[in-house]
Amino acid sequence: MTKEYQEGENNWNWRGDNVSIRGIHKWLRHNYPHPNKCEECGKITDNLDLMNLDHKYRRNIEDYIYACRSCHLKYDYKMGFRKGFHVKKK
Repeated sequence: MTKEYQEGENNWNWRGDNVSIRGIHKWLRHNYPHPNKCEECGKITDNLDLMNLDHKYRRNIEDYIYACRSCHLKYDYKMGFRKGFHVKKK
């Protein structure tokens, strides 16, 4: 049995979209290579967050980008996903 045979939907433990946020992030990190710069501001760093754009945690790579912590927090506050800090909308 090869490893490819056991990956993804072929794995006996596959849960599709019925998986935890941690499981989604693990899947994304495996399938979505980690860049060396923020996809929002272009800052070069190895310390990037995997940011969900619509906060609907699904296995859809287009719903995620890698962003520096600053851009991630600014986006979340602007979109109302976090409370207590206000960022001016442009």
